[in-house]
Amino acid sequence: MIKNNSKFFIITISITILSFYIYPNNKLDEFYNDQAKQYLLLNDLEKSMNYVNKALKLNQNNASMYYTRALIYIKKDDYNKALTDLNKAIEINPEYDSAYLKRGEILDSFKNTAKALDDYNKVIDLTTNNYLAHYYRGIIYTNNGYYDLALKDLNNVVRLNPGFYEGYITRGFIYFKKEIYDNALKDLYKAIELNNKSYDAYVYRGLIFYKLKKYNKAISDYNKAIRLDPKQSRAYLNRIQIYIHNNNYSKAFKDLNYIIGSDPNSSFPYIYRGNLYLIKEDYDKAIEDFNQAIKLDPGNVKSYISLGILYYQKQIYEKSLDNFNKAIKLNSDDQEAYSQRSKVYIKLSLYDEALKDYEKLMALNPKDPYPYFYHLIYSYKISNKRYEDSLKILKDKLFFFKDNDWNFILTRFLTGGVDKDYLLQKAGNDKEKSSKAYYYIGEMYLFNNDKIKAKEYFEKCIESKTTNFYEYELAETELNNL
Repeated sequence: MIKNNSKFFIITISITILSFYIYPNNKLDEFYNDQAKQYLLLNDLEKSMNYVNKALKLNQNNASMYYTRALIYIKKDDYNKALTDLNKAIEINPEYDSAYLKRGEILDSFKNTAKALDDYNKVIDLTTNNYLAHYYRGIIYTNNGYYDLALKDLNNVVRLNPGFYEGYITRGFIYFKKEIYDNALKDLYKAIELNNKSYDAYVYRGLIFYKLKKYNKAISDYNKAIRLDPKQSRAYLNRIQIYIHNNNYSKAFKDLNYIIGSDPNSSFPYIYRGNLYLIKEDYDKAIEDFNQAIKLDPGNVKSYISLGILYYQKQIYEKSLDNFNKAIKLNSDDQEAYSQRSKVYIKLSLYDEALKDYEKLMALNPKDPYPYFYHLIYSYKISNKRYEDSLKILKDKLFFFKDNDWNFILTRFLTGGVDKDYLLQKAGNDKEKSSKAYYYIGEMYLFNNDKIKAKEYFEKCIESKTTNFYEYELAETELNNL
C-alpha cells in the first residue's frame, strides 16, 4: 500500500513539473484546467475543484473550464450548480456539443423532457457521429411511444458504435413493442454476446420468450438475471407471471415472499401478492396486502384498482365503485380504472355511466376498437338514437382498425358488413376469438329481440371458460339479466 502511494505521488509530481515546461505563463489557466481533469479522473474531487477554480480566476471566458467544473459538480451530485456551469459554457461557446449532451442528461433526469430533447437535437445538428445523443434521444422517443423515431436513432447508435451493447438492448425493446419479435431476439442475443453480465438483456429477452409462449426459455433468462442481481425485483416479478400462468402458485408465492422480505417498504410486491390471493379467492389476505400497499404508497393507483376488482368479485359493488373512483381521482387517464369501473356500471344497469367511461377510453386510446364496440352495444339499451349515433362513430372508424385483421372483421360484423358465419369462420380454432365472437353474436341477437338465440350464444361464450377477457364477464351479466 505504501509503495502504491509513493508511486502515485511520484507520477503526480512528474506530471506537474512537466506541465510547467509545456505551458507558458500566459497559458497557466489551461494548465490548471488540465490538472483539474487529471484529478477528476482519479476521483480526487477536492483537488480537482481547487485547480479548476484557480483556472477560472485567471480566465472566466473559457467554456472548457466551466464544463470541467460542471463534471465535478455532477460527481458531487450537485446538479443545479452543474447546470449553471453548463449554461455558462454554452453561452461562451454555442457550438459546445459535449456541454449540450451533458446538460441534456441532467434535464432528462429532472423529467424536463422537452428541453433535454432540444439539447440532444442540438448535439446531433453539431456533430454527425455522437452515438450517445442518438441513444438518449431514442430513449425519450421510446418512453413516449414514438417507436419509429426511436428505431431510427437506435439504428444510428449501433452503426456508430457496434460494440455498445445498451444500444442493442434498447433497439430490441423497441422491436418488442412493435411486435417484431425476430428482430428483437436478434438484438438481445447480440447484447448478451457483447456483455453476458447484463441484467437488462436477460430480462428483456425473457419478456420476448414469454410473449412467444416459450416459457421454459423465459424462465431460464429470468433465472440468469436473478443470479446476476438477486436484489432487483423485475426478473422475479416476470418469473411470477409465468408461474401464475402455469398454475404454479407455490413458486409464485415463494418469489413474492422473498421480494417482500428483501424490500418490505415497496408497495408493488404487496399488490402482486394481493392479486395472487385474489386468484386463489383468499379475499381477507388479499385485502390485507392491498391495504398495506396503500399504507406504503397512498398514491399508487394499482392498489385501488385491485381492491375495486376484489369487491366486484365479491359483488359488493358500492365498495368496488368507491375504489375505482379513488383510482381515477389519483390518475384521470388510467385506462384500466375506467375499463373496470364500466363493468360495475353494467352490472348495476347504469348504462349512461358506462357509456361515459367508454367515451373516455375512446379519447385516451383512439386505436383500441373495443371501447367503440362496447359503446355500440350498450347504446342500444338506452335508445335507438344513441345506438345510431354510436354506429356512425364506429363506421367512421372502420378503416382505422384495418391494421389488425381480427379487429377489422369484428368491426365489419358489428356494422353489418359480414354475417356471423363469416365471423366464426375467421375466428377458426382460436379459443379466445371464438369466445368473443359468441358474445358479439349474442348481443346482435339480443338487439333483434331474439332472446333464445342470444342466450344460446352467451352460453357458448361462458362454456369456453376463457375467463381472462372483458366479454366473458359481460356475457355472464347478460345471461343473469335474461
